[in-house]
Amino acid sequence: MHSTTVHLHEGDADSWAINLAGDLAESHRAHKGFSDGFKMVWSLEIQSADQPDYSKVDWDAVLERAIYAYDMNDPLLTEFEWPLKTVARK
Repeated sequence: MHSTTVHLHEGDADSWAINLAGDLAESHRAHKGFSDGFKMVWSLEIQSADQPDYSKVDWDAVLERAIYAYDMNDPLLTEFEWPLKTVARK
């Protein structure tokens, strides 16, 4: 079992962002809305069978799931299947 900690940040006017533990504070992997500044409001532990290739993760989908976990007051996701970016084929 692999565990990853995702930090959820809230900004102005219903804006959100996420980064991982160990990322630079102002470096966000995904964001929704616009804000001059974000503050961390939630840490979410994600447990999955395998460690994902972070370059292939759909971070927008992870952000939506983190917002939902925050709304439900659920700090732990188990058996999480990381959403992957879809790549158009030629």
